[in-house]
Amino acid sequence: MALHIGQREVRNVTILDLEGQLVAGDEAASFRSLIDVFIERSKIWILVNLKSVRMIDSSGLGVLVSAHLAIKKAEGAIKLLNASQRHINLLVLSKLATVFPNFEDEGAAIDSFLPKEQAGRQFDILEFVRSEEDEGASLTQSGTETDGNTPPVGQETSETK
Repeated sequence: MALHIGQREVRNVTILDLEGQLVAGDEAASFRSLIDVFIERSKIWILVNLKSVRMIDSSGLGVLVSAHLAIKKAEGAIKLLNASQRHINLLVLSKLATVFPNFEDEGAAIDSFLPKEQAGRQFDILEFVRSEEDEGASLTQSGTETDGNTPPVGQETSETK
């Protein structure tokens, strides 16, 4: 059975939705060549969704390791999403479980690529503008407030008339 690879991008993370078998032959070769294309385009945060992958053989595992090394060299990361118990057992037996972080939640997986202070939080331009307006308003008000004894700058008092 052929390997189908769906592609999508969420918050600068490329998600590859694999369906079929990651095995020796065209399947492993097409996966690896796709990884090379992403590296050339500087898309080096890759999340591989294994939910619909029924089988991974030694060549499939080898291509994952090869992809990991190439992406790491490009200062990126490759992580797994929805690995089945069979996939996890294979990673544990081959002592690669620590090389490939596995996530069951896509949002958590995407957040794991981001610096901790940005994880789970997207920049909201409207929120930023409102905070700037609020800050500007409070500065304006603080410039005209008085303690009751000192007149605001530019206002006359009965003594200065």
